[in-house]
Amino acid sequence: MQYAHRLTQAYQVTPWRRQAIWLGSFLLGLVSLALLASLYLSVTSRAATLGREIQYMQAEIERTRRVNADLTVQL
Repeated sequence: MQYAHRLTQAYQVTPWRRQAIWLGSFLLGLVSLALLASLYLSVTSRAATLGREIQYMQAEIERTRRVNADLTVQL
């Protein structure tokens, strides 16, 4: 009987353990949220960079078409 009492007492969750578990869970959630936000920021910035590159290439194509049309007129 006394052994069972000691065993349950040893595994009983004390208030400071509850606080440590709560704090650990909170910090895990916070780190997960930060990782998710950094992933979102990375993907968004890459998409914006690619969008600017596409705009630059489209402008270059348009400029080349104008130059080509001018050269065709000169012939």
